[in-house]
Amino acid sequence: MLGDLLRATAASGEVRAIADALKEAGLLRAGLRGALRPTRTGRAARRRAVEEVPPDGPGRCAALGPDGVGEAGLREILLTEDPKPLKLDQARRRGHDLESSNLSDTQYGP
Repeated sequence: MLGDLLRATAASGEVRAIADALKEAGLLRAGLRGALRPTRTGRAARRRAVEEVPPDGPGRCAALGPDGVGEAGLREILLTEDPKPLKLDQARRRGHDLESSNLSDTQYGP
């Protein structure tokens, strides 16, 4: 799911290295509970970056996250929380093997 992908990406060494560089440059700081937050300088840099890129360009999404996506449908998908996994009733599942299927399998022979 998208949420899992984003969490794994955020925890990667590559992203941590970028965050460390942004902290050293004074663009990010540790906020409450350790979450990274942009500094005043960082917010100003983000505003400049957004002003300099086309409204539908990837740089806008890079600067603003999902809010920077111009297409409303895609933006909604990116902002929507992941659904909770469904629990399937194991007793209702049928056809665990080919022998129980009423369908012919002609792909592998007669």
